[in-house]
Amino acid sequence: MKMSFLSAVLLASILALGNPVNAQHQQNLSHQPNLSYQQTLHNQTVLLNNQKGILPLKDLSKQKIALLVPREGAFKEFIEQASRYAEVSTFTYANFEEHTKYYNQLIVLAEEGDISGRVSANLGDNLMAQILLAQSNRKSVVLALFAEGEQLANLGGLQVPILWNAKKGALEQRYAAMTLFGGLGATAKLAKTFSNNFQKGAGAQTEQIRLQYLADEKTSINISKLGKKIDAIAAEAIREQATPGAVVMVVKDGQVIFEKAYGTHTYAQKTQNSIHDIYDLASISKIMGTTPVVMRLTEDRVIALDSTMGNYLWQARTTNKKDIKLRTVLLHEAGFTPFIPFYKNLKAGDVQRHYAADHAVQLADSSFMRTNYYQEVMWPMMLQSPVKPIGEYVYSDISMYVMKEVAEQVTSKPMEEYVQEILYKPLGMKTAGYNPRQRFDRTQIVPTEQDTSFRKVLLAGYVHDQGAAMAGGVAGHAGLFSSANDLAIFGQLLLNRGEYGGMRIFKPETVDLFTSNQSKNSRRGLGFDRFDPNPKNEYPSKLANPSVYGHTGYTGTCIWIDPANQLIYIFLSNRVHPQVSTKLLNLNIRSRIQDAIYEELKVMPQAAAQQDYKKIHDNLVVVDGHNDVIIESILPGLDLSKRLSVGHTDIPRLQEGGVDVQVFAVWSDDKKFKKGAFAHANKQIDALEAMLAKNKDSMALARSTKDIEAIVASGKIAAVIGVEGGNMIESRIANLETLFNRGARYLTLTWNYNLPWASAAAIESSNSKASKGLSEHGKTLIRRMNTLGMLVDLSHAGEQTFYDVLAVSTKPILVSHSNAYALTPHYRNLKDAQLKALKENGGVIGVNFYSQFLDSGYSERVHRLYKKYAGKNAKTKLGITSKYLALPAVLRQQADAPLSSLIAHIDYLVKMVGVDHVAIGSDFDGIESSPQGLEDVSKFPILTKALLAHGYSVADLEKIMGQNFLRVLKENEI
Repeated sequence: MKMSFLSAVLLASILALGNPVNAQHQQNLSHQPNLSYQQTLHNQTVLLNNQKGILPLKDLSKQKIALLVPREGAFKEFIEQASRYAEVSTFTYANFEEHTKYYNQLIVLAEEGDISGRVSANLGDNLMAQILLAQSNRKSVVLALFAEGEQLANLGGLQVPILWNAKKGALEQRYAAMTLFGGLGATAKLAKTFSNNFQKGAGAQTEQIRLQYLADEKTSINISKLGKKIDAIAAEAIREQATPGAVVMVVKDGQVIFEKAYGTHTYAQKTQNSIHDIYDLASISKIMGTTPVVMRLTEDRVIALDSTMGNYLWQARTTNKKDIKLRTVLLHEAGFTPFIPFYKNLKAGDVQRHYAADHAVQLADSSFMRTNYYQEVMWPMMLQSPVKPIGEYVYSDISMYVMKEVAEQVTSKPMEEYVQEILYKPLGMKTAGYNPRQRFDRTQIVPTEQDTSFRKVLLAGYVHDQGAAMAGGVAGHAGLFSSANDLAIFGQLLLNRGEYGGMRIFKPETVDLFTSNQSKNSRRGLGFDRFDPNPKNEYPSKLANPSVYGHTGYTGTCIWIDPANQLIYIFLSNRVHPQVSTKLLNLNIRSRIQDAIYEELKVMPQAAAQQDYKKIHDNLVVVDGHNDVIIESILPGLDLSKRLSVGHTDIPRLQEGGVDVQVFAVWSDDKKFKKGAFAHANKQIDALEAMLAKNKDSMALARSTKDIEAIVASGKIAAVIGVEGGNMIESRIANLETLFNRGARYLTLTWNYNLPWASAAAIESSNSKASKGLSEHGKTLIRRMNTLGMLVDLSHAGEQTFYDVLAVSTKPILVSHSNAYALTPHYRNLKDAQLKALKENGGVIGVNFYSQFLDSGYSERVHRLYKKYAGKNAKTKLGITSKYLALPAVLRQQADAPLSSLIAHIDYLVKMVGVDHVAIGSDFDGIESSPQGLEDVSKFPILTKALLAHGYSVADLEKIMGQNFLRVLKENEI
């Protein structure tokens, strides 16, 4: 029985949350493709001399960057683009050495005639010599050259990374700057040879690791149409005086596809809004300031979420809060008072108009509060405030005051310093921080309220929230200021599940924990707000989905992060100017803009999608790329026209599941059929043909995509043959051709054992001495499959075989039934580098439904349940399959992987390779355990329902459920 061979031991397990990671956090990840980027732009910049991997630049907290230009005003586009990524200073070549004395990363920008290969004695006149001297002074240097390729011949002795473009246009400058920082991956090569050092084909390859600021027309959103919708909504907000202005930013798949400023700083209309303006984020401070600090401290095991306030705060030990767990605090379930209006308790003399040593807390321009007021009055007041029963959701600012206090106690650092150190500086976030007037000119900061009751002045660069102002501008719930760009960087970090700019900031499981729903009583995550499952609330958007998380801010701000659509939406405004108004809320401005984004993504409302999922599923062309019912039921002679009580598949259940195209796998055990495998394959095809002849009114054999179209159009199920295991051709091309002529349209090269001409994943992963890869005969077979029009299937194939095939095949390949190794490290799943290669090849991977390939905890659950069930009769030598089959049905269901694990693998694969390269290959009747809710082929509509609920559009489903497989099949046809 085939499934008995599927119980191989997992190669590794995912690291548990909480391992000490201080030394690991900001590690270089440049060798790994970033999960969320789908680069479609053709980068024209050629990257040379990058053998040491200096580019793209990594940890920006360690880089002090100087840009060197030939003259004032040169390379404006490069400078502007580079400034989106990091703090850069620009100087001319004059006084090169003096200007760059305090910088460790020099970017020299040069055009035609700026550099020659000659080094003169006069360093001031020779740029090449100055670069060499800077290198000798331990400075890192990068040259960005915009000149004819012949100029490269002058640079043979220069061992620094070179970004080369033949032209110096605006686009080329932006490409080069983005390549420098990893906003674009380097892909271009030299088209001709210019010298021995720079020959045709030279050019380093890098990955995109940061945001891309040039939107590509291939994005799934109609940007022009979206812009018109957002323009109209923003104009309405300004016209109705809901806000004097705003900034809107949209990021899709790592591309900034929309970014625009509207209106002015105030209704006086003296200062136009800019995309670079800095806004008071209000409660977004909770998720971009305090929560990341807590995430880090949780990872480092400095704090534990299920420890109590009293465990960290001495002053809390004598209060009603000593036993409150930090987890409940983050969930707003600690029973705290929602809000304490501290400023109303001020007494005469507590605030004055000028600075003094005893009034050193600046609340605003010309407003200073008594020193230590927070420590002496506010914090004790919070600690002594009443507490309601724990568990009920009550949103309270006190929660984040508490978390800030905990963080500062355990780090021994002010939170505003610590968050800069662990997050903002390494990622190149230039504006994010507290008390911006200490770092930026007032004109860069958008004012908020004309405060007439408390500070009696226009608030410009001082936090709007009264309590946060009284806490010195730094509070757990408010006080953070930022530009939209820095918010987008933070959002992309979270979308990437903790990595950005080649840096690992958080573990993926930490991001998953804090951003997912963690409460039985509310929609909340830990610190994060989330999608509201009540469709009546339409929060944050009527078209949002359950993956969405983020936060809003009282000043008129929001950031919403949508993993299902790889989307970030940012809205910044000062709707509290000149006084607090509810017009922005009443007009529903923020949500309507988010609705417009989703409309252009063609996302339907969640309620409608869930209600109509069966209708949607019925309209899909559903292709299951791998099913073993031939060996399980057809060959033994079972009648598939009737609903069977065994197995996963029969015609009634295929019809109920809306399956339009079923690939039937022809399979034989390598060891059992060392001889006669070819005959056994033909015997299975004979049995399939006999079954089809008996059921010709409901099913027919398809030999091409044209056949499939005709069969499906007639209302029948199209049957396609796939041969699982190259052992069945017995190494003979003639046998391969025979099986093709009988209808086989793909060949899975190996099963679980090596062949004379190809190695299997099971053997490669367990036996380092075994042969690996394709033999010359294997390569000949691949070429013949290409000319026949037969798909090469690399499920089960060894890693070396995988890459050998890609080097030989001229057609897109198939991986019919495998998953993501990064989520479940089993040898049957594909590693990230393989997935990237698959995408480049144009191929497709079909998601396997086997619980062991989906969930690392499956084997442990089976072992535990079996031991508990069998007790003293437990047989220790039984494999995982036998133990599972020994369990009663109710216990099997407990062992099965959750449906969410299948969705997680689909999500991961879509992020890695894009929605155009993911399909379905269930492996039904070849597996003993499938996800809960997907017990057999009749349950495919449940998968459609789950994907819709997770935010996938109908267009996405059309691709995943069928069109991607058919596309690759068609591209292989002759």
